[in-house]
Amino acid sequence: MNYTVIGKMESMNEDINYIIQKAGLTGKINVSLYENSSQNANNVKSQEEKHFWSQVSDALAVKVCHAYKLDFDMFEYSPIEYFQSLNLISKANAVKKLNK
Repeated sequence: MNYTVIGKMESMNEDINYIIQKAGLTGKINVSLYENSSQNANNVKSQEEKHFWSQVSDALAVKVCHAYKLDFDMFEYSPIEYFQSLNLISKANAVKKLNK
């Protein structure tokens, strides 16, 4: 499958603007509604993610990270940084040990 654009959640607003520009839709689509709702949704999502992962053992989190290591590498995601961003330091440290 050939991809023209691969977007990432962290840069979704920029990616959407790029796609709109490349598609010749500048001025025809109002993305400001999405941008505002996206910021609020990200805050709620982070809280939900922290709640979810706080119920998962460090050992299981390490197994999940190991199972998806290729995906993390391919898309340049860091599970360590992700867990740190949620202030789940014990999980970040457990994954660090996996990478050694």
